[in-house]
Amino acid sequence: LQGPRAHEHGRVFGLMEEFRPAIADACLLTAIGRGALSSSMFANNKKHGWSINRDGYRAIVKAYETHCNRSIKDHIEGDRTTWRGLMERQAERFAAQCEHDIAYVPYSMDF
Repeated sequence: LQGPRAHEHGRVFGLMEEFRPAIADACLLTAIGRGALSSSMFANNKKHGWSINRDGYRAIVKAYETHCNRSIKDHIEGDRTTWRGLMERQAERFAAQCEHDIAYVPYSMDF
């Protein structure tokens, strides 16, 4: 897990990491593949680095929301839920581990 920084809790970042490839990476690659997100939405300011315009932000949020509403199998419960639902379940499972010393099982992609 990652260490805490000012006003942040490292464990939360560790919990999010199990979903990065399945959600963040996958939805952005899908948006790029479908042409919803393009290089024209980004600009390189040599002084401040890369930035994204409003259309790019909209495209990313839309791709994320669409992806989070996709159905996925919860391997622990054995039923189907959305990615958003699975993230909520994992947060509850993590809280149970912290409060009651119940084993936490991170989500793993089943290719």
